[in-house]
Parts: sequence; structure tokens; C-alpha cells
Amino acid sequence: MRETGPRDLGLLARLVVVVAVALIVAGFVWHGVTAATVERVWRQFVDRPSGPTARIILLGIAMDAIYQFIVLKRFYPVEALIVAIALAFVPYVLLRGPIDRAAGRSAARRPLA
Repeated sequence: MRETGPRDLGLLARLVVVVAVALIVAGFVWHGVTAATVERVWRQFVDRPSGPTARIILLGIAMDAIYQFIVLKRFYPVEALIVAIALAFVPYVLLRGPIDRAAGRSAARRPLA
């Protein structure tokens, strides 16, 4: 297995930042920023840990713990939580709405059998 160097991680980190900024800009362009939007985002963010998102966070922590034990030979709990939130929870929050809307439109176009 090839060791990942700092340059590879730097490129990946830059790609994540670019994608995150692109998603934020797209959200502003498509939906704008209003008090109702901010309230909706905050309400959905607070409601997530009690819903299906809790499983995603636990899965992210478990996956990072396995990675840490295999690669680092140690376990850092705070880093596991940060990685789980950054790599599992944030993408889930960003992608769930658009995917639900696309699936709803697709289901609405299908004729009933």
C-alpha cells in the first residue's frame, strides 16, 4: 500500500473546500437567504441527532475508530467525532434535501399502475 503524502492530502482538502463553497453558493443562488431559510436550516440541524442522522454519526465514528486503530495504532476520540461530523454528517445534511426533492419529482411523474 502506498503512503499518502502531505501533497495528496492537501489536494483532497482543497477539493473538499471547493465543493463545500460551490454547494453553499448554489444554495444561495437557488434558494436565497431569508429569515425563514435560516430558521428551517437551524430547526433541521437540531432535529437530526434524534432522527436517522444519529446512525450516520455513529457509523462515521466507528469507521474512523477502525481507521485510527489500523493506521495510527491509537484512538483519538475528539478527532473521531470531528471526522464523523465533517465526513458523514455534513454531506448527509447537504445532500438529503436535494435528493429528497429529486426523488419526489421523479415519483410524481410516474403514472400509477
